[in-house]
Amino acid sequence: MKLIIVTTFFPHKCDPVRAVFIKCLADELANYFDIEVVSPLAYTPFFLINKGLRDCLNSLPKYEEYSGLRVHRPRYFVFPGFGFINGLTYAIGVYSTIKKLIIKL
Repeated sequence: MKLIIVTTFFPHKCDPVRAVFIKCLADELANYFDIEVVSPLAYTPFFLINKGLRDCLNSLPKYEEYSGLRVHRPRYFVFPGFGFINGLTYAIGVYSTIKKLIIKL
């Protein structure tokens, strides 16, 4: 059986200790399910994030095997101060990835 985990908090090479508890949870669930992780990354305005971190985040692939788990990283835009619009762009960014994974089932 396949399980899709959707979370913005998942470790990556730019922040390997980010929410490791979710990684541990996914590792445990992988013993019982075929796991796909969807961990969207935000495109943030350049003046809100330091150049080194921005360059590192932009270098992350849209798909990778991270520590034995299949991780998809769709992108979405963030507009500071516009929570509703951010939720909408998040949903749009994640939708196509999840749809492809469901069709693959």
